[in-house]
Amino acid sequence: MSTRRLVIDLASPRAVWRIPHARVVEIKNALGVAWDVAEVKAPAVSDGDGGSGSPEAIAAARGAEIYLGYGVPSGIAAAGKGTLRWAHTATAGVGSSLAHLAGTGVVLTNSAGVHADPMADWVIAAIAYFTRGLDRMISAQRQGRWAKEDFTDGAIPMRELRSLRVGIVGLEGIGTTVVVLAVLAGLGRVEKLVERQSMRSTITVHAHPGPTVLEDLEGLVRRAGLEVSAVASRQENVDLVIDFDLRGSKRLHDQLMITLLHHDHVRTVSTGE
Repeated sequence: MSTRRLVIDLASPRAVWRIPHARVVEIKNALGVAWDVAEVKAPAVSDGDGGSGSPEAIAAARGAEIYLGYGVPSGIAAAGKGTLRWAHTATAGVGSSLAHLAGTGVVLTNSAGVHADPMADWVIAAIAYFTRGLDRMISAQRQGRWAKEDFTDGAIPMRELRSLRVGIVGLEGIGTTVVVLAVLAGLGRVEKLVERQSMRSTITVHAHPGPTVLEDLEGLVRRAGLEVSAVASRQENVDLVIDFDLRGSKRLHDQLMITLLHHDHVRTVSTGE
């Protein structure tokens, strides 16, 4: 009989935010028969930092160990009191959840950078839109006017994208993605800037030995989006000890450490930056 429960409360009314059925199946398969995976079918508020908490979700959260939703509503936090260990919000913001989880000991993780790609795409599109005079072209089109002379006699200054200098303040999820797209679009060379924002570290994991533990943990680390320079393992007393030499953003390092701590065989995780 299942003794551990994970609740998936991601039935957003908006299709773009709703969890696909295939992802639910993947979660169930990854956890195995020891877990009861409860998928809440009731609509969940996904706008902003999330919230509300349907009666169906609150009922499912009673006795749950893990909760996946849009924020952590007060009713969910109360229902999971004493059993909830980890809550993950599919939103980037966590403001609406903090007060509900204060003092509970529940680990809260968020989907930092979830908007990075679409927002970075918008930034590049906006730069091209105004640099290439598309705003002027649309204006002329609305007037029913052929604007060839506007663009050929110099009345409207035109610049090539590669002649621009782009300034980006902040190099976390969105900023780093903008930098990558800017380079691909020929908007300058900023590789050194990105490299200065990366960090090197060694994450050391102490785990209970098992036939596939090393393979499982190495796969988990490699899927975290960090560059893996080296992996070394050894036996210390009863522990399997694994050292991962990594490079990447601090945000990804922090997320990886939390993910490792929730692996069933992991006892401790430490880092040297």
